[in-house]
Amino acid sequence: MTHKLKILMVGGPDVDHRLELMHHLKSSFELAGVGSNRLLAGTFAEAGFDYHHFPMVRSFNPAADAVSMLALWVLFRREKPDIVHTYDTKPSVVGRLAARLAGVPVVIGTITGLGSLYVMDNRRIRVIRALYELTQKAANRVSDLTIFYNQDDASHFLQRKLIRSDKVAVVPGSGVSLERFSPAAVTEEEKNAARQELNILPDQIVVTMIARLVRSKGVFEFAEVARRVQAARPSIRFVLVGSEDPESMDGLSSDEVRSLQDHVLWIGPRQDIAQLLAISDMSMLPAKREGMPRALVEAAAMGLPLVASRVPGCSEVVQHGKNGFLVEPDDITSFVQAITQLADDPKLREAFGAASGQSAQTRFSLAAIGSTIHTIYERHAARQNVIPVESLVE
Repeated sequence: MTHKLKILMVGGPDVDHRLELMHHLKSSFELAGVGSNRLLAGTFAEAGFDYHHFPMVRSFNPAADAVSMLALWVLFRREKPDIVHTYDTKPSVVGRLAARLAGVPVVIGTITGLGSLYVMDNRRIRVIRALYELTQKAANRVSDLTIFYNQDDASHFLQRKLIRSDKVAVVPGSGVSLERFSPAAVTEEEKNAARQELNILPDQIVVTMIARLVRSKGVFEFAEVARRVQAARPSIRFVLVGSEDPESMDGLSSDEVRSLQDHVLWIGPRQDIAQLLAISDMSMLPAKREGMPRALVEAAAMGLPLVASRVPGCSEVVQHGKNGFLVEPDDITSFVQAITQLADDPKLREAFGAASGQSAQTRFSLAAIGSTIHTIYERHAARQNVIPVESLVE
C-alpha cells in the first residue's frame, strides 16, 4: 500500500480508550484523535498522536448537537481524512453525519453498546430511545459500515430495520494489550504495594468489580452480594473500582454512593488496573446490559475467573462453566453461590483463569482486533478508490 491512509478516531470524553488500538495501527496508517475532552490533548501528544477537540454535551440538546456537528464538519473539511471512524453514542451520530456532509470518502461508526437506554423503561426513556434509534438510523444510512461489539446489538438494529445487513460487522471490542494485561506483567513488589495500600492480607480472597457507578452496571447488586457473602465469610474482600457519573441518566446520588461502602471497598477511578486485577481472585460484573465489557476482557487477560450477568456483552466474554459463571440478572442468590464456590475451590479458580487467559489471547487481543480493523480500513478505502484494489494484495 503506497498511500498511507489518514484516519480520524472520533469519540467523546474517553476517546483515549482507543489509544492502544491506534498504537497497534500506527505503522500502517496516519492516525489522530478527536474528542470532547480538552484535557486529553496532552495524553495524545505524549502518545505521539495529534488531537482535536470539539464541543459536545452528553444530554439531549438539539442546539448543542448542531454546534457539535458544525465543529466536526469544519474539522473534517480542514483535515481531509480518508476515513472517519466514530465511537460511542452521540459522536457516532453527529460525527458520521458531519463526515458525510464534509465529503469524507469512508465513514465508519462503532456502536460500543446500548447500555442503560435499553435497560431502563419508563415514558421518558421510551421517548429518548425512539429519538436515539431515529438518529442512529440516519447515521447508519450515510455510513459505509457500522461495527457492533456483540451480535445481540447488531441483531437488534437489524430487527428494528435501523441498518442494512450489508453494512453490519461485529468486532468484539477495541482489543486489550497482552503486554500490559498479563499475570507476568505485574511484579511481586507491585502486588505487595497494592495489597498494602488497600489493607488486604495475602491470604484474603478478593472479588473485584470495575465499572462506573451507575445502576445499569449492577453496583447495588455487587454491594448486596458482598453483604450476603460477608455475613458468612467476613474475610472475603469486595473491591469496587470506578468513577462516579452523576450526569448519566442512571447515575447515583451522593447518599447512594455512601451506602455502597458499607460492605464494599470503593477506591474510585484508577490507572493501575492491571495491578489491582493481579491481587484479585476473581472479577464480577452484574451488569444489566453491555456492549463489550472491557473490565471483563482485561480480567480475562489477567487470568481471572469471571462471574457476570447472562446479558448481551457479558455472554461474549464469559463461557459458562469454562472460564466463569453466567448468572441471570438480579439473581443475587445465584451470584452469592457462584462467588462462594470459586472462593472455596482454588483448583476451579485456576482452571477458569487459564481458560480466560487463552480466550483473551485468541479473541480479544490487540493483535486479533487490530488485524480485523486494519482489513476493514483497507477494504473500504479500496471500494471508494482511496487506495487501489491491488494494494490489498501484499
